[in-house]
Amino acid sequence: MERRKSKEVGVTPFLFFLTACSLVMFFFELGRMDVCTDNEGQRVTPPIEMLASGNYVIPTINGVDYLTKPPALYWMIALTYRWIGAISEWTARIPTALCGLLSVLCLYLVARKELGEIAARWGAVILLTTPYFVERARWTEIDVPFTLGTVLTVSFFWQANAKAPPILTLVYSVLSGAAFGWALLLKGPPALLFFTAAVIASWVIWGEASRLTKNIAVWGTIAACCLCLLSWVLTFKFPLSLSVLIATWVLVGLLSLRADELTRRLMVLFIVLLVGGMIVAPWAAAVLKQRSWDYVVALLRTESLERTYLASEINRGSPFYYLIGIMGMFAPWSFLLPLQYSPHAWQLRPPFYRFCVIFGWLSIGFFSTIAGKEYEYILPAVPFLALTIGQVIRDVTEDHAPIWHVTWFNKWKQAVTPLLFVGLLGVASYFASTNTHILLRLEIACVLGIALAVIVLMRRYPSERLKAIALLSGLLILTTLVGRSYATLRPDRSPKWLGLACRDIVESGLLLETMRRQGSTQPFPYPAFAFYLRRPIPFEDAPEKVIEKLAGKEPYYYLLRKKNLNDVAFAAHRETYEVLLGPFDRKELVLIGNAPLPETPAILQAKQQTKGLE
Repeated sequence: MERRKSKEVGVTPFLFFLTACSLVMFFFELGRMDVCTDNEGQRVTPPIEMLASGNYVIPTINGVDYLTKPPALYWMIALTYRWIGAISEWTARIPTALCGLLSVLCLYLVARKELGEIAARWGAVILLTTPYFVERARWTEIDVPFTLGTVLTVSFFWQANAKAPPILTLVYSVLSGAAFGWALLLKGPPALLFFTAAVIASWVIWGEASRLTKNIAVWGTIAACCLCLLSWVLTFKFPLSLSVLIATWVLVGLLSLRADELTRRLMVLFIVLLVGGMIVAPWAAAVLKQRSWDYVVALLRTESLERTYLASEINRGSPFYYLIGIMGMFAPWSFLLPLQYSPHAWQLRPPFYRFCVIFGWLSIGFFSTIAGKEYEYILPAVPFLALTIGQVIRDVTEDHAPIWHVTWFNKWKQAVTPLLFVGLLGVASYFASTNTHILLRLEIACVLGIALAVIVLMRRYPSERLKAIALLSGLLILTTLVGRSYATLRPDRSPKWLGLACRDIVESGLLLETMRRQGSTQPFPYPAFAFYLRRPIPFEDAPEKVIEKLAGKEPYYYLLRKKNLNDVAFAAHRETYEVLLGPFDRKELVLIGNAPLPETPAILQAKQQTKGLE
């Protein structure tokens, strides 16, 4: 990947190598993991109900509306279910893994034109060995498809603002708008924040910043940070810091634009917004037709506006949340991020590099001022920051960097290589000792063999140390993810066999009910369980009615959490029911009933798993 090797490798062989490595990272053992988290259950279950009901406008779980996110990902998964003709963990995860693959390839192809071959290769490799990105791509989540949509939106928007013939400007604007519309249909309003950051960054880079403009940027950002700290302490019920930060940088972008370019830039912006709106409009109109305007307003208020200044206990974070978290998201490459900060290098590096820096950190700044925080919120900024690190590596390896960059880089290489190898040994030993599955141990043995060969070759060819770091990073991530996939097969983590058993109960014509989660807006309290059940079941929230049915002569079964059995109503009538299955997964789901269960293969397996938990 160094300059002297680029002619030998060539573009086509490297693209083939990158594709092959991406396929392994994103698809290896992809279907072995059980669906065992609420987040994944909330993504893989609505497509099943869409196919059953024929309603592709309003997603549902257990027959109840679940419109916390737009339905684009659900459409992709439903299409995969239909094309392949099977509903499984593997088919549910194909769209997300495929988006991860396309994100890496698109990043490489976009960066080749703007940053050159070497920086593009390293940027793609860094993204492929970014732990958090690869992990999210192997679960059915919105974040990686949304990242792909953002990469396409931002890349096409950059090309539309470049000095190109009018027809190409129009084409790139339309393509950016189409990708922006898709991003909106994936995650809704967050797409606007990333697009705003892209607009500002492009205006700043293509414009001319005066001393006044720079002062506004500095002091406006400082003011927004102070307000963010104040709102974190006092819990303001208004996104004041976010508003100040956006207003500051929009003003900076407008002041940076040259007068002769203003009309063209605004026209590009108008076309992108128009095309994006046209793509979202049909679905929005269908929602209004099936529900009401008040329904949509309430949804926007609870899912978007309130989340910018309110946070639950599970996603509350400080203003420094992402600055700390990004070190783990990018490890071990995150230790090269400080090399972005060099005024001399900033002027010499290409405009697209400067655009990536401004876009990446401005996006992180926007989300840092929001009350609710999760690492996946800033995932679309990660590919662009990966490119900046790729540019840094290119400059250092080709002697185009300041002396302190070279010193820092060499120290980093010397320290990180043994740490990666030791970390790989530790992770492999942990998963091999905690899981007796023979396939897992064989896979870990193969990985360790490759890692040992890398270390031996590195000692013989010290100049290849950087490539060894990339390969060891990939092996470490792959070993961790594969080990976790085997861990999800345990009944104390997965609701799979309980869900399959309950499906047999429903298909046998027996009555099965459950309770809602108290104080929650979720339509079904056990989304991962719902993926395996694949049948709507009635709700019964009144314990006295449940006890009455359990005391009756008709077979009756009820699903709840183990802790709910300690409630007064159930504890006082212990003689009316028997715990038949469970507890399963982290929620400790149990099935109680007043009659023996049918003897089906799934129920027998669930019983066996229950005995293993006792």
